[in-house]
Amino acid sequence: MSPQYAAIKAPLVGRENRVRRGGGATIEAELRALRWLFIRLLASYSAHPVGEETSSQSDAPRTPIASAGRYHATLFGASLVYPLDLGRVVSTVDVGGGGMIMSSPEGLVDGQRGRPCLSGGVCDFGLACGAQGTCEATVVPQFNLSLAVDVLLGVRWSLGAQIRYFGLLSSISDGANGLPQLLTVGLRLGVRW
Repeated sequence: MSPQYAAIKAPLVGRENRVRRGGGATIEAELRALRWLFIRLLASYSAHPVGEETSSQSDAPRTPIASAGRYHATLFGASLVYPLDLGRVVSTVDVGGGGMIMSSPEGLVDGQRGRPCLSGGVCDFGLACGAQGTCEATVVPQFNLSLAVDVLLGVRWSLGAQIRYFGLLSSISDGANGLPQLLTVGLRLGVRW
């Protein structure tokens, strides 16, 4: 299990489009497919606190348009891993895919969680327009790319660091700039058997 720093950037209804920082943990398991190729299975969780947002119209009293709370990102997936063994130091590069489920604070305006969908069935990032016309959590497909460096401490133990980029594929509302993304940086403690 790896503690990690996490930063997510995705277009959010009623919120400024900026990086949301947080932290979490990842658990991974590697299975040897070939002598020089592994399959890595992973599950990751991170929490990203957000404040309340209010309308910015100067001629009217400020009204809340987005609740304070946390965005919770749960990711799962699999990757192909290529290790470069340099004696006691092992670096790995992996590429893979999977999905993400994002839980957001309760919505205050249309397009947010639990609220009616915007025209054309558009909802906040990580949500989809459900059968009853409200925005509900959904699985967002993702791809990931990672680089890790581990130092072998013995026959069974290793310690290292990893950086992983997640590109999140979703229907993005008009005005969103670019692909939603999540970046994690973490420490690794490895056990081999």
